[in-house]
Amino acid sequence: MFIAVEGIDGSGKTTLAKGLERELGRTHRVFLTKEPTNSSILDRESVNTPADALSLFFLFVHDRFMHQDIIERKIGEGYVVISDRYDLSSFCYQGPPMEVLFGSMEATLDWMVSVSRVIRVIPDITFLIDVDVDTALERLSIRRTRSAFESRALLERVRSYYLHMAGMRRDCVVLDGKVGKGELLRKAVDEVSRRMSPGSDDHLVG
Repeated sequence: MFIAVEGIDGSGKTTLAKGLERELGRTHRVFLTKEPTNSSILDRESVNTPADALSLFFLFVHDRFMHQDIIERKIGEGYVVISDRYDLSSFCYQGPPMEVLFGSMEATLDWMVSVSRVIRVIPDITFLIDVDVDTALERLSIRRTRSAFESRALLERVRSYYLHMAGMRRDCVVLDGKVGKGELLRKAVDEVSRRMSPGSDDHLVG
């Protein structure tokens, strides 16, 4: 099984990914990974222009194209693979700045999805942790540094892209990011267990 954890910065996705690794690891072999796999991709001061977003999108697709080989191999070895961010991050973070090139959210996503057809590995479950931007920014305020991806205006648009994609993708499960960490983890583990059950219509074990 391949699980992705998504959400805007400050949503709690990394905490959930590590919690899933711990809880599922009690009964399964688990491999935790993340995107981008190459941290130098994020070494930039601006992500707000169409050119910035376009170059980043192609870098992320290339990174994911290589990453999927590792994911496939681990699934083939019997691991449950958990990725802290995956394809939705590219669509939802690079989409808003590129919208001026395509005219609408829908047209922008259509183009990005088309380019991403080179990615053959799609998550069985994508947990989207939804949280309002005020809450996310309050959580991020305790950090010593802030990234170019953490402006209010961008995060508002990113959240709208995430919720739009969640309505289009069968693998997406939206979780309320304002509940406690323990409750959030319990809901995610319950959903994974349900889908891994032999009697489930969503039985997706890789």
